[in-house]
Amino acid sequence: MTEQKKQPWCNPDAHPRRNTLLSFPLRLVTTLLALCLLSCNSDMMSIHTDYMSHETLASYYVKTPDPFLNNPPIGQRLILSWTIPRKHTRYHPLYIKLTLRFRNREEEEKWIHVRKTSGTYIYYLLDKEYCEKGGLLTYKAQLIANNCVLEEWRHQLWAELILFEENPEENDDIEFD
Repeated sequence: MTEQKKQPWCNPDAHPRRNTLLSFPLRLVTTLLALCLLSCNSDMMSIHTDYMSHETLASYYVKTPDPFLNNPPIGQRLILSWTIPRKHTRYHPLYIKLTLRFRNREEEEKWIHVRKTSGTYIYYLLDKEYCEKGGLLTYKAQLIANNCVLEEWRHQLWAELILFEENPEENDDIEFD
């Protein structure tokens, strides 16, 4: 019998240096991927908004009589959910400061007392108030304990306002030479 010659790409001894070079990046990528997938998630809060209409009513889908179908609530709701690690429960008092900015440029703050490690708060902006304010534009939530911010969640459009003081003594007339 004749011995068959192995092809170089099938023979692991043909390129010993190449095998070690390929195995190191492969091991590195595998290790980094495992660390990323198995790491802890630090998000303590999640917030999302949705619009309210007749389609948010269960009776719309199951076709049951409902007086709200004739005059459904129109507006938005903001749903804030939190899960706080046990290490933060030693801080008292523990609050969530929710800052809401509306489309009519008004701003409102809500202070939510946190009594449990997990919970949900729902803010409704409906009907007349929704029409007056134009809806939610952006929002920010801060988990606060002992006047320190432990966690902060910001909407993508959130930006701190830059306020200018108006000086009544200044003259509005500008003179050019």
